[in-house]
Amino acid sequence: MPRVIALLLTAMSMGNAVAASAQERPFEELPVTIKIHDYAHVSNGSLSRATRLVSEVYQRIGVRTTWMDTVRFGEKKANAERSTPGNQIAQITILVVTQKMASRGQMGPDVLGFAAVSTEGMGRIAYVVYDRVRDTALAAGMSADDVLAFVLVHDIARLLLPTDLALPSAAMKSQWTIAEFTHVDIRKMTFSSLQASLMRTTIENDYPSFAARAARVGSGQPTN
Repeated sequence: MPRVIALLLTAMSMGNAVAASAQERPFEELPVTIKIHDYAHVSNGSLSRATRLVSEVYQRIGVRTTWMDTVRFGEKKANAERSTPGNQIAQITILVVTQKMASRGQMGPDVLGFAAVSTEGMGRIAYVVYDRVRDTALAAGMSADDVLAFVLVHDIARLLLPTDLALPSAAMKSQWTIAEFTHVDIRKMTFSSLQASLMRTTIENDYPSFAARAARVGSGQPTN
């Protein structure tokens, strides 16, 4: 039996998105801010290439991804201070973790990515197990940057789509085999018109509450 690789979603709560309203409005670019917390010491070059590919995928559906400064852990204090602005919060946070951290968090041995939806609008969190991303890329004869980008695209979409939405498109399914990964081309990855509309609606609906939180953080006020 072929090894199955999982890309999972934990649905704590998400408000219902209304696709019709987004489809009726003129198509315009919507922003979403993303911050990476890197515990796995991924190289700057790999992160840069992967995030660029992610941005290209989302740009095709009118979503502009703004990547905040990466927060790096396990580095010298001076470097950490330069890369960790204290007054920045993101709509989506991605934790790139190690195999050891994933095991401590009781993530299954074949899980590459894990998305968790918060109960109050933006502030959604996803996890990527970089050791497994790299091993999967090696087994599939792919670039680790491409596999990382694919997992990021998948997790971000999972965070922005309604948790009870059926995802019939091949790119958004939850379980993959190594053989299937060999056919993945992140540069051609697309979303259905419904998926794109729902994600855009989520960003629009959540933005006012996120903007208010960001303003409070910027002024030094508590966020809750």
